[in-house]
Amino acid sequence: MYETTASEERLYWLTVEFQSLESELDELIDLHQQGNLKLSDAWTLINTARVLKAASSELLHCLVKENIEKGNGNGN
Repeated sequence: MYETTASEERLYWLTVEFQSLESELDELIDLHQQGNLKLSDAWTLINTARVLKAASSELLHCLVKENIEKGNGNGN
């Protein structure tokens, strides 16, 4: 049985969230093109992007940590 690493779990979550963000962007573009875009619509998207930025940084940190633990990050 294959165990997932913490970074693999984070990557899966980020992938799902980025797909959701892409859908939200498409909706905002449609609202803008129709002239129905409200500032509150954009704030939701901005907040989602902030969360994803933090999660991406966390994933990077996790990947570096895992590589060091495996001995790949110290020149071995």
